Amino acid sequence: MQILSVHINRFGPLSDYNMDFASGINLIEGGNEAGKSTLAAFIKFIFYGLSSKSDADDLSERQRYPAWNSSGASGSMILLHKEIKYRVHREFIVGAKGNKSENVIITKADSGEVVAGTPDKLFLGVTEEIFRRSCYIGQTDGSRISGACLNEAIENILFSADEAVNTQRALKRLDEARTMLLHKNQKGGKIFEIRREQDVLLDELNEAKATMAILAERREKAYESKRIVDDKKAKFAAVDAKIKYTEATRRMKNIENIQQLKAKLGEIEEQLSQENGGFSPDRGYYETLCYMGDEYRTAEQEAARLHAEAEVLREKVQGVNPESDNTSDLLNQVEKAKSRGRISVFAGIILALLGAVIFAVFYFELINADVAPYGAATAGAGAMLVFAAVSFINAMLYKRKVRKIFSDNGVSDQKELSALIEGIAHMRAELRSMEEKLAQLEGGHTEQIRLQEEKLDAINAHLLKCGKMVHDTQGLEAAQLLVRDMVDTYAAKTAEVEKYRGIISAGATEYTMQEEKELRAIIEAGSPEQELSPEEYDNAKRDRNFLLQTSESLQVKYHENEKQLAELSARITAPSEIAAKLDSLRTQERRLTECHAAYVLAHEQLSQAAVDLRSKIAPRLSQAASGFMQGATGGKYDTIGVDGKMPLRYADVEGVPRELGFLSAGTQDLAYISLRMALLELLFSGNSAPLIFDESFARQDDTRLRAIFSVLYEYGARGNQVIILTSQQRERELLAGLGEMKFVQM
Repeated sequence: MQILSVHINRFGPLSDYNMDFASGINLIEGGNEAGKSTLAAFIKFIFYGLSSKSDADDLSERQRYPAWNSSGASGSMILLHKEIKYRVHREFIVGAKGNKSENVIITKADSGEVVAGTPDKLFLGVTEEIFRRSCYIGQTDGSRISGACLNEAIENILFSADEAVNTQRALKRLDEARTMLLHKNQKGGKIFEIRREQDVLLDELNEAKATMAILAERREKAYESKRIVDDKKAKFAAVDAKIKYTEATRRMKNIENIQQLKAKLGEIEEQLSQENGGFSPDRGYYETLCYMGDEYRTAEQEAARLHAEAEVLREKVQGVNPESDNTSDLLNQVEKAKSRGRISVFAGIILALLGAVIFAVFYFELINADVAPYGAATAGAGAMLVFAAVSFINAMLYKRKVRKIFSDNGVSDQKELSALIEGIAHMRAELRSMEEKLAQLEGGHTEQIRLQEEKLDAINAHLLKCGKMVHDTQGLEAAQLLVRDMVDTYAAKTAEVEKYRGIISAGATEYTMQEEKELRAIIEAGSPEQELSPEEYDNAKRDRNFLLQTSESLQVKYHENEKQLAELSARITAPSEIAAKLDSLRTQERRLTECHAAYVLAHEQLSQAAVDLRSKIAPRLSQAASGFMQGATGGKYDTIGVDGKMPLRYADVEGVPRELGFLSAGTQDLAYISLRMALLELLFSGNSAPLIFDESFARQDDTRLRAIFSVLYEYGARGNQVIILTSQQRERELLAGLGEMKFVQM
């Protein structure tokens, strides 16, 4: 494999940088900080990416090589591998949140076809650690190598042509697989467990056979119980069929009767709905009418009573008839007449006395006087007597008037008249009382007449539902009789309806359309011969109950037996099953025993092969490294010894082996460079990898370095690629005298 060119998009301080490479020697010269080590690291980045590991005093590759002006690294390489050009593009990405990822794409350079896999596995076949310790010689680690992992990688490659296939791990896994199958003490592992399982299964097989015998016996008893149960069930079914047929026929007759009653009920309800315009008075309606009639009659009777009392009182009022309205003045009249009579008598007496005095006076004077005065005196005395007579007459008239008042009122004196007047006054007071009461009676009568009419209107409104109307008590009594008859008729029909409904309801509690359908199905499925008489029906029910109880008891026992059988069956495994498991375990044991034997044999053979192979690695490395060392030292050191951990020894001029520490530092570097070149031939046989030197010759003098370059030229002439990165012109001057090379100035 050879690198043809690289293109660096961004990597450390380098960006948008291109470089071409050639087969053989490639010398890249540049001053410090020119980017030589960065270029070498980029080549490793293309194959292996950036490592996150860091030393205590150094940055990791992921910290060091992202581009200085961005947060990632990317680039591509064109390489030739097995006559095919490939383009490898790798990108290291740092996300916004600091998360890191790498993408690598491998394509065929000519066709653009994408190739699956990773560059390290496709083109090198070794890990990053092996690559770094074999063909990548950095400026800080010199040419020293740790040989343990290299020796193991060489062993793996020589053994299987694949460094990833580790013979030591294979031996370990073989030993683990062998131990997993059977421990060395024969007391553990899958084979041991299978043998223990076989012993357990043998015990289970013997127990299962014994249990199966018990099961067979119990099943025979269960079959006999089942036969008896089935016989009882058959007899029960026959009796039950007759009972059901009889009950079905009886029930159907009952249902038909109910249907007839429903029809009759419909007729009665239709009649009730058509009578009186659909109105049927009930007992409450009649009682309300009676109550209203009672109120009407009460009002009527009260009016009649008040009227009668008023008539009686009116007659009494008419019977009380005082003679005059001035009866109360009779006493005054009597008193006045008596008073005037007394005055008249007194006046008459006074006048008579006065007339006599006048006559006497004038008479005596008349004697001594002439005739003329005698006449005048006589005339005066006569006038007085006349007036006295008139007064006495008036007194007599007043007395007669008093007697007339007494006579007119049927009394003889004033005392009786007073008593009469007092009686008339009392009579008049009583008359006024009777007149007031009469007015009250007449008012009450009028109110009762109004109330009576009001009650009559209410009665007619109540009777309106029946289409009736009354005007008096006689009509009311006739209406009450009519309503009572209607109520009785309605009650009778309602009672009849309720009776039918009760009968229907009693039957309907168990009657449904589904039941009728099922009953008809039973009757159609049976025959009239199955119908039982009442006596036969009772006997059949007793037989059925007996058969049912017997069947249930036997069924319970049968189920208990079945349950026990099921539990017993559940506790055991069929012997055939156990035998099949035993056969399977024996087959597994044979197969695993064969595998165990194969693992033991493979482990022994692989161990021996690894021992044989390791015994050949050191001589081959020693021979190849000695050849490179002899050429590089001009034959001064022609023998280098290598053991399994890659420490080097050399043979001095007397042929005595010595540790490499007796040599100078430059010679030690040369020895390890020789070892690396030998390793490349072993590790990358048929698939060579570039040999990269990054400031690796600082401790070599010109003579020794020219010898080293001669060996490298010879190594490059065999189709290998060597890349030398240096800051010194010495390497270019020494190489110029040896042959052609690819020179690049950075």
